[in-house]
Amino acid sequence: MIVDVIKIFLISTLPIVELRGAIPMGIIEYEIPFQIVFFVAIFGNILPIFFIAWFMEKFIRKSYEDGLKLPKLLHLKLLNTEKKAKNRVEKIGELALIPFVAIPLPLTGAWTGILVAFIFKIPYKKAFPLIFIGLIISGIIVTLSTLGLIKIF
Repeated sequence: MIVDVIKIFLISTLPIVELRGAIPMGIIEYEIPFQIVFFVAIFGNILPIFFIAWFMEKFIRKSYEDGLKLPKLLHLKLLNTEKKAKNRVEKIGELALIPFVAIPLPLTGAWTGILVAFIFKIPYKKAFPLIFIGLIISGIIVTLSTLGLIKIF
């Protein structure tokens, strides 16, 4: 079981997949108790966010603000994220991170949430707790859906 828990942790660290893929995998495929899967997936999903924030500030901020050439894939991702989040951030401010992360759809998780914080200059001390709240909500929705207690589609 330890190896399977480590797999769940690693799966939840991946962009796009995040806890949305890790929780069903842990509960259905590896038959790990849902409580363990939930906490491991949350931890695995939030951990890379600190490193991403550090990397963005250390290596990307100046290039992004000065309009310098960024790698094409990163540039497209930043532009797409900005377009997708702009209305919500303008309406409700930094609290927009919670529903943005909480909705369990591809490309709306913690990885994208930290990009939203970066783009809209939401201080990370405010962004991390909001992203964490969104992850908890998303984790609850995905867990309940995986257990068949709610239907989301």
